[in-house]
Amino acid sequence: MTIAIVFHSFGPYHVARIGAVARRIGKERCLAIEIAARTTTYAGSPVETDAFRRQTLISEVEYENAPAARKVFALLRALQRFNPDAVALPGWGYPETQAALAWCRLRRKTAIVMSESQEKDNPRRRPQELVKRALLKMADAALVGGASHAAYVAKLGVPVDRIFRGYDVVDNDYFASNADRVRVDAGRWRTVLKVPAAYFLTSARFVPEKNLLGMMRAYAAYRDRAGTSPWHWVLVGDGPQKDELVRARESLALQEFVHFPGFVRYPALPAYYALASAFVLPSTWEPWGLVVNEAMASGLPVLVSSRCGAAELVRPGENGYTFDPYNEGELTAAMVTLTTSPKLEQMGESSRSAIRGYGVERFASALVSASEQRRGTRRRALPARG
Repeated sequence: MTIAIVFHSFGPYHVARIGAVARRIGKERCLAIEIAARTTTYAGSPVETDAFRRQTLISEVEYENAPAARKVFALLRALQRFNPDAVALPGWGYPETQAALAWCRLRRKTAIVMSESQEKDNPRRRPQELVKRALLKMADAALVGGASHAAYVAKLGVPVDRIFRGYDVVDNDYFASNADRVRVDAGRWRTVLKVPAAYFLTSARFVPEKNLLGMMRAYAAYRDRAGTSPWHWVLVGDGPQKDELVRARESLALQEFVHFPGFVRYPALPAYYALASAFVLPSTWEPWGLVVNEAMASGLPVLVSSRCGAAELVRPGENGYTFDPYNEGELTAAMVTLTTSPKLEQMGESSRSAIRGYGVERFASALVSASEQRRGTRRRALPARG
């Protein structure tokens, strides 16, 4: 069996997942197709690897700036050349993925839609949902993140026995081993990174849906309630809201306590996790939130917005808490509860235990199972038009 795995643009997460598939089925039987080498959404350099066969379709412009027709025809040509038995596609809402779904149906190839959409992410309107149902009828299986994503594709008509979980995973070993290595020499690393002795960590793009302004206000209230030794807040990332966040920090007199290290590249992230006391993701909209996986693999307690798909990873009172991101008082209370807990170390260990089954091998196993399940039982091809 040969599998083609398609993503818009490869980041470290994609490379780790695809590498696990290549190890499972063999490098020659796994083709990774990257629509474009760069994206405007996420900063960072292209990720180089020889762990699998790779084809980049567009190299001179970002994914978002490439014409839709070019993406469609480039992907169809790549599929025609490789002629895989199964094709894994990133969602159903893009012209190139819709064209690839039709290509799979015409040629009796197994089509797997990879999705982390939840019903609660956005207002849902019947006409659009009917279109989604029609598109998903061309798919043979869905590979999703967790329970909320599985429930949504099931509502859109995908049979339950064709829904597989394991899409939203990270390289747990990478974060765990590197975090442990930093902790061995924590004093030196704190000096190098210029971070305080105790801090909440947030890693996010500075955009409205991450709710960082709400978190700033909740953090200010936390400092009023936390007693004599409140934690600092280290906010890793960058984006269009940076100036607004800096102004909010000043207006709340938090200059000494809220830190902006800037955008941190993947190799440096484990150090920030290693030295943190807990992780917070306050988003009002977040299909999953892979940073939660990273923090848990690094051994941190977590505070996660209930709007995030990754909230299902939280075991309240054991490895952290969830909260309503529209209720800043609830987030403040969760921060106070966490910083006064005598079980922080045990909570970090519980995080590692809970995330253990969400490594890249889970993605590989689920994808291969989704590909194999439909073999020999594929539906008839669409009738030829004449």
